[in-house]
Amino acid sequence: MFDEVRFVYRLNDNMQESLRNIDNKLGKIVICDRQKVDSLIIKTKARMIHASLSIEGNTLSLFDVEKICENSQVIRMKNEVQEVRNALELYDNIKGYDYKSEEDFLKAHSVLMQGLNSNGGEYRNHGEGIQKNGYLIYQAPDSLLVPSLMHSLFDLLKNESINKIVLAALFHYYSVTVHPFTDGNGRMARFWVNLILISYNEKFEFIPIDEEIYLNQGKYYEAIDKSHNNENANEFITFMLKSINLALDKIIFERG
Repeated sequence: MFDEVRFVYRLNDNMQESLRNIDNKLGKIVICDRQKVDSLIIKTKARMIHASLSIEGNTLSLFDVEKICENSQVIRMKNEVQEVRNALELYDNIKGYDYKSEEDFLKAHSVLMQGLNSNGGEYRNHGEGIQKNGYLIYQAPDSLLVPSLMHSLFDLLKNESINKIVLAALFHYYSVTVHPFTDGNGRMARFWVNLILISYNEKFEFIPIDEEIYLNQGKYYEAIDKSHNNENANEFITFMLKSINLALDKIIFERG
């Protein structure tokens, strides 16, 4: 990776078909009543926040998260409640962020970490690695390289020739590969995925992609690991396209 990120991937026929299926399914979702759309967005927000935080070990139930989203008091671990409140502030203002802006990315991380981590909105200044069963399974790039790596990643987001659904998957994979923060890397990657997808089609605002990832955590981490081993993002793109298709299937089924 050295000091800049380069997207390494190849869209095969199955991926292209998945993209067409996503567009077809988005076309089938037609809700004319603005009140129903707003209600769906509120419910989806709670499902997204619950799923994304649960992936990182937050133990609050969906019911707890819904109560916090309704501004009701929940007596649970202070840090876990704060994580939900921070994520809610992010998702409430999601359309106020520009997915191409590195400055917005850092601002969003600051919101995500408020009251939890003094390093919110700042790239890490130390080494980071991922361990499993006591063994180091992934060593993130040196902290000195993080600013240039992330700057190059955001430059790549300006490439208008890449399908935005693919771009969202690519950003997620390469962001967690850089592992830019001390904490909140997965949550930020998933939030940015949703931001990019909403910029592609506003219907993604009420499609809980994170919930599908949460339900398939094993395959999620496996796709990241395989992409690391293969030195390209193909496995992760495939996983994300499948997750989006499954989430759309459920929304279509729920809407009858």
